[in-house]
Amino acid sequence: MAANYSPLTGRVTAKRHAYLQVAIKQQFIKPHALTTGAASLAVVGCVALATILSLGRLRPETE
Repeated sequence: MAANYSPLTGRVTAKRHAYLQVAIKQQFIKPHALTTGAASLAVVGCVALATILSLGRLRPETE
């Protein structure tokens, strides 16, 4: 692009000078899920099962 000012100093110049022009394009990419619903359900089920088994072992025995 040609301009009558210096981008370094901000002052107006007598002659036009050519400068690089930059165009910024913003692009949004939708994030992808790391797992499917079935995989998440399986993980939650395994955690729940492990919790139930752990609590069963920690409970004091009654006679």
